[in-house]
Amino acid sequence: MSFRAVLGTVGIAVTMGLPGPTTAHAQEAGDAAYTAAQADRGRRIFGAFCSTCHGVDLEGAVGPALAGPSFSAKWSQPDRSAQDLYDVMRTTMPKPAAGTLAESSYLQVLAYVLSRSGLPAGERELAASNDQLKRIRIPVPLNARPPAPEF
Repeated sequence: MSFRAVLGTVGIAVTMGLPGPTTAHAQEAGDAAYTAAQADRGRRIFGAFCSTCHGVDLEGAVGPALAGPSFSAKWSQPDRSAQDLYDVMRTTMPKPAAGTLAESSYLQVLAYVLSRSGLPAGERELAASNDQLKRIRIPVPLNARPPAPEF
């Protein structure tokens, strides 16, 4: 195979979005970010405080979507982490009473959003640890990746 053919093959692999250290799941294997119970509590808090603006299914309404392609396009960027999302939630939500929920409530809603983004639940609860939250990346869903080139 020629150098040009090898380079083209590598380019296709990159275009198809094979996961790297800053995409999809940047967490280490087995380092799940939250528990299923935490995400379920977050679902209930979301329903009470967030769904009016962000939609019952996180699809967006008055506020932006918190799941799906537009959410992933914004929050799966290499320079963004769950810490950034948590900071936005904690300092600006719910409108017009920003910062009025307990820290544990913001973490539970974040766990729910992460679960809806496809991150798996594990044995440890999500905590407000900057180091832990900075390691968590919102995955790029397969349907949000650019299509393979036609030959």
